[in-house]
Amino acid sequence: MKKTIIIVLLVFWQVAISQNIEKTFAGCWGSTTWEFHFSKNGQFKRTSAGHYGFTTVKGNYLIKNDTISVTHGFENTDGTVNKAYIIEDDVLIDLTLGYGYTAIDKPSEYCDLQYPKIRAVNKEVIAEYQDFLTLAFNTPEMKKYYNLNTYPDRKIHIANYFKLKASIVINGQEVSLEPKEDIKSEFYLDIIDLFKSGNIYWMVVDIHDGKKVKIMNIKYSFEGGKWKKEAVDVMKNHGWVKKEY
Repeated sequence: MKKTIIIVLLVFWQVAISQNIEKTFAGCWGSTTWEFHFSKNGQFKRTSAGHYGFTTVKGNYLIKNDTISVTHGFENTDGTVNKAYIIEDDVLIDLTLGYGYTAIDKPSEYCDLQYPKIRAVNKEVIAEYQDFLTLAFNTPEMKKYYNLNTYPDRKIHIANYFKLKASIVINGQEVSLEPKEDIKSEFYLDIIDLFKSGNIYWMVVDIHDGKKVKIMNIKYSFEGGKWKKEAVDVMKNHGWVKKEY
């Protein structure tokens, strides 16, 4: 009987170990570099370097249904280590903070990796980005390049951007994101960069019209439930023409 129990426990232990990973992830936020290393034996180590301090946290984890559950080691970490993570596209995503940490053996930039470059962990962040995009794409500076007075039936196209989810109304026209390769029109909008820093939302977008590309850099702040246009930069003659508000 004891032998049977030992065999069963060994089988369960081997299954658990086989689900574990041997991988390192890193990311930057809060003027600090964070690194997570997960070992096959179910242990992990998190180190930090920068504004937060030079710290080391050790603990244990389990993997169940594609979710990494930290069972020990998240306590007393000021929320820098949390209970649940997932790995998606070689990115470790904190399901509490929404920050992402890239596998450091992958040749890509990993600093300040968050939605929309990775999937959102709550609906609020999706809603805020949609509000920002609706405002940004309807600024007078943007709308004048749509030439809707000259082309009233013009359909506006916006190319996909990483994991961004949005349905934007531009001048009364509902516009959804679509794969760039599916856009046949010479006129379309291509988001080059989109991110949030503190309470500031930024977007850099290329406006393609078949002849040349115009670049817009738009910034809004969001505080106390209110949006405020901070700046719009228009690229002209290979230089920025900046408009402050």
